[in-house]
Amino acid sequence: MCIGALAVAALLGFRSDSPAIGHAPTTDTPAIILEGAAADAAAIQRFYRARTHRPFWTDAAADMFRRMLANAGEDGLDPESFSAAITATRQKGMDREILLTQALLDYVRALRTPSESNRVFYVDAGLAPQTSADTLLRATADPPSATAYLAQVQQMHPLYERLRKALGDYRRTGINPTRLPNPDYEQALLINMDRLRALPADPGLRYILVNSASAKLIMVENGQSVAEMPVIVGRKQHQTPSLAGLIRFSVRNPYWNLPPDLIQARAARIASDGPALLEQERLELLSGWGDDARILQANEVDWPAVAAGTAKLRVRQLPGPDNMMGAVKFMLPNRLGIYLHDTPAKQNFARKDRLLSSGCVRVADAERLYTWLMHGKAMGAVNATELRVPLPEPVPVYILYLTAFPDGGSVVLQNDGYGRDPSRRS
Repeated sequence: MCIGALAVAALLGFRSDSPAIGHAPTTDTPAIILEGAAADAAAIQRFYRARTHRPFWTDAAADMFRRMLANAGEDGLDPESFSAAITATRQKGMDREILLTQALLDYVRALRTPSESNRVFYVDAGLAPQTSADTLLRATADPPSATAYLAQVQQMHPLYERLRKALGDYRRTGINPTRLPNPDYEQALLINMDRLRALPADPGLRYILVNSASAKLIMVENGQSVAEMPVIVGRKQHQTPSLAGLIRFSVRNPYWNLPPDLIQARAARIASDGPALLEQERLELLSGWGDDARILQANEVDWPAVAAGTAKLRVRQLPGPDNMMGAVKFMLPNRLGIYLHDTPAKQNFARKDRLLSSGCVRVADAERLYTWLMHGKAMGAVNATELRVPLPEPVPVYILYLTAFPDGGSVVLQNDGYGRDPSRRS
């Protein structure tokens, strides 16, 4: 949110008639609360106090920032929203200093945060874009100059930058490597750039990217893809959410806890045909989810009530080769219950349409992924005992919905199976 320089200056205690921001603040700071901007104003106040009110914005930095804001459309942002700051870059003294510092916060947030329609659920807060005013202003202390900081601000994840280049190429030359009409191609680039804002410019040495649109997993190390594999993601009615979290441990030989809809379906069959299904599918009944839950016998359960959804029951499948979780699941504990896991149904990975799960991500080569996460340690055989295995270090996984994906110097369209792209809706 851009706010007026004089209003912010009043809140910070700078005199409105001061020729430069280096002047000392007054002692009678008005108690002004600016809606939606108080936290920023307080952070800006701390920032300049720490600098003993020395200016941050040199003429060179202000001119560079003016060009960045004027060209904000290259990132799908609206330059008009920064019009006051663009004008202020040609001013001097306090007005320019305060307006540009606030505009810098607004610009970085807009550049690095997906819009609400492309919201990402961050399991671990440290993976989310760091957009607090204090954090952003503190980062200005590291580069050698304001212009160096501005250059750093514009750096984005390599996938984003490749789509940004494709957008620029299209707008300059009309290059469109896809089957989409030109306006729709531009819109596809913009919406996927917005989704890619969720990835940090520097995602670290090792991370996993799952593209739920293409149903593919990529293992990245030192900025390079070291392996790819098909995955199975959620059906359209049980869409895999966009999220980011740290895989902290794996579970070998896991139980599979059936979701409520499958429990009801099996309960209806048992109510009709008897409990033989429990032995056939190696299912175990429990009284609850706590540590004190006890194993139930089939005759202790009101099966019609469970089938109707009026009674609750925990059902899990025992570990083993036929377990729906396969040999291992990769855990990033989260309230959505989303994780990556193996599956015995390997034939499904050959399908073109791999929207088949209830939301979790099934991986084609769990052993390869496990070995990579464990720095070369093999997974070993499946047995009947569930075992938690911590990773040597947590590894980020980003699950995003990317329907336009960079491929070399081109862009490849992915299936819009969830119907999230406005330009591709029939």
